[in-house]
Order: sequence, then C-alpha cells, then structure tokens
Amino acid sequence: MSMMRQAISEHCQQQWDTTIQSAAEGISPIRQRAWQRWQQQGLPTRHQESWKYTRAEQFFTEPLLNNALKKTSVLPQKTGNPVIADIKQLSASINLDLIHKAISPQANSVLLYCIDGQFYSDQTNTSLFGGQLGDVSDPSLFIPAQDLLDEDSDGFALLNLALSPETLQLSIPADSQLTLHIAYIAARAGWYQPSVRIHVQPGSQLTLLEHTVSPADLSVSDSLWNSLTQLHVAPSAEVIYVNLNQCAPSCQHVHQLLVDLDTSAQIQSWLAALGGNASRLQIIQRLAGRGSSATVNGLLLGQGQQHHDHRVVFRHLAEETKSYCLHKGLLAGKSKGVFNGRILMTPEAHQAEGNMYSRNMLLSQGSRMHTKPELEIYHDAVRCAHGATVGQLDRQALQYLCSRGIASESARQLLLAAFIQTLWQSLPKPLYEWLTQQVTPSFASVSEQMEAI
Repeated sequence: MSMMRQAISEHCQQQWDTTIQSAAEGISPIRQRAWQRWQQQGLPTRHQESWKYTRAEQFFTEPLLNNALKKTSVLPQKTGNPVIADIKQLSASINLDLIHKAISPQANSVLLYCIDGQFYSDQTNTSLFGGQLGDVSDPSLFIPAQDLLDEDSDGFALLNLALSPETLQLSIPADSQLTLHIAYIAARAGWYQPSVRIHVQPGSQLTLLEHTVSPADLSVSDSLWNSLTQLHVAPSAEVIYVNLNQCAPSCQHVHQLLVDLDTSAQIQSWLAALGGNASRLQIIQRLAGRGSSATVNGLLLGQGQQHHDHRVVFRHLAEETKSYCLHKGLLAGKSKGVFNGRILMTPEAHQAEGNMYSRNMLLSQGSRMHTKPELEIYHDAVRCAHGATVGQLDRQALQYLCSRGIASESARQLLLAAFIQTLWQSLPKPLYEWLTQQVTPSFASVSEQMEAI
C-alpha cells in the first residue's frame, strides 16, 4: 500500500472512531456494514475495470487530509430546528446575493443550499414535501442502500454511507409536481459528504437539480465533495434529473446516484461535468418494475489539466424495460475524460431494450478520452446496441462553412455548438435555457483552447 493510501485509511479510521464516540444512540446496522466493507475493500484501485483510468488518490491532497472529517458549517444549525436551517443565519458571513446569482434558480422552484455539508433554505414551503434530517436507518423511508452495498459499490460510496453525519430525507407527495434545486457550496476548505434520499410517490412529477457551484467570492482550495443521492421512483412517477458540476478549479468532486424504478416509472437525466480539478459521477439505475424506463444524456467539458469521469449503469431487472444513453466528451488542453457504461440484461428482462452511445471529440494533441460502453446479456428476447467514437472536427464540414463566407473561427464554434446542443434538445424549455446559460462560459473557454486542424 502506498503512503498516500495508508494516510487516507488512517484518517478515515480516526473519523470512524470519532463517529462511534459521538453517536449517543449507537451506530445503525447500515453504517456498520458500510464501514466493514470499507475496511475490506478500501479505496478503489486501477485493477477494478470501472477505475482503470482514474486514480482514486488524486481526489485527496495533504491539506485536505489534515482537516477533520466531520460536519462543519459556516454557522451552527439553529437550536431546536429539526428540519433545515434558515439561510438568513449566514447573511453576516457570506454574500447570499452573489450565491443566488451564481445559482440562478428557476421560478417556482424549492431551493435548498448545502453549504459546508449543512442544509439551509430561504423558503418555508419545504415542509410541504416532508423534509427531515435523520439517520440513514430511519425505517419510514425507502433506503436502497442494500443494493448499493451488494453490487457496484466502491470506497467513496461506502465512506459516505458510514461517515455522513446527516441525511436529507424527503418524500414527494403522490400526484404532485415539484421542482427541487439543491446547490452544493463549499465556503471553506474541507471534505464534505452530504447524503440525500428522496421517495417519489406514485403519479408525482419531480424535477431535481443537483448543482455543485463555487461563487466567485467563495472560491476555496483543497475541498472534496463526496456526495450520495438515492431516488426511489414509485409506480407511474416521473423524474427529470440534472447534475451540473461547476466546482472551483482547485476542488474535487465525487458523486453517486442510485435510482430504483418501480412499475411504469420514468427518469430522464442530464449530466454535465464542467468544473473542478478532478471529478467522477456514477449513476446506477435499477429498472425493477415492468415498463420502467431510464434515459441519460451526459457531457464532459475538459480543459487545462482537468480529469472528468462518468460511469452509467442500467440494470434491467423486469420485462419491457427501456434504457438509452447518449454521452459526449469535448476535451481541450491536456484534459482527460473517461466514460464507462454498462447495460445489464438479466434473465427476467424479457422484451427489454437498451442502447448506449459514446461520442467524443479531441480538440488538442494533449487531450485524451477513454470510453467503453458494455453490454452484458442473459436473455435472448432483448434488443441492445452500443457504440463509441473518438475523433476531431470534420475537416470537410469546416471547409464547407468557410466556403460559404463564414470565418474559420466562427465555423469551428458553430460545429462544436452543434455537437453538444443535441444533448439538451429534449429538455423542457425553462431547463434548456437555464442549462445553456450555465454551460456557455465553460464551452467558450474550451473552444478557445482548440488547436487548429
């Protein structure tokens, strides 16, 4: 074991000992089991296929390990408030107007802030969807942690399950519509492990935005987000999910999303990795109910020395289920991108359908893209397809635009914009405009680093 991995293990052991000492009512079985598996497994290694091109150690720095792995807030949560703290408590410590401007929330959305691992809100209607903070062992809420621990688990997810100080647990009422925007913001250097679990009740429609952002006046170094979100989508419920990473250049970002789909449930996801020095997003979707469906549209925008890693898994566990993934990478400078996709067709997946495609473009000699969509099929009566490409701008298309009087630089910009815009076309108009506004600055920066072809 390397010295760095040894230091990480020792640090986590100290925090587990602290967690046991501070737990007045004992440690839940789920947290104990997660810690036991962490001790057996440790950090992921490159011997694991899904981590072959990403070093787990690169998410840690020495200053980060020197910070205590515990819940730290800009201000302590108000005494006696069992739900979510009032964001107004922070008005004397940080500029809330600049944070709001960076987030640009949509109208009529419920906005939650996760600042240094503590959840805050400036709205009173959070009680309408049963928000509460509690231990992950709360039996009144659906917790698919068993599936996460038994398969496709890795060290970061296990650390979150074992050491996350609090879990935001929400229940969306049946036959309702809600837009929930969760903004993750690091106001000081540290290691933050927020955990969110949401039960989407039958017939409801949830739009969930998870937005990791670093406002200009709160750009901190040596921060690591190790977040975990679990969704249970009940029969005939629908979810639109957006994950946008806009971390500061010196921050690291790791996120796990586990989705459990019941009968005729649907989820459509859009993923965009723009910021941070190193990031990894893993989304595991269990199509457990007949007729359930899942769609993923993902984007990696890399520049400088950035490293972005996306992993998408569809598990077809019932008949007539459908999955589709279109993932794109646009890499400049010396950035690196990784996409690992997997469609699993179990013996129960009769008449299921799965498609997965990876399309990538390298804009410089120093950029790299590693992509591997996979099919694992245990049933004959299914339809599957997958494919991957890595290339550069089409010279003929560029020459055609230039022959029509368009300047070479403008022609490149048009072709690159067309390459990524197809990902957002199926978004509802308000979300399309919001996401385009957020992505445009990073897209312009990546385009500027494009080398002539």
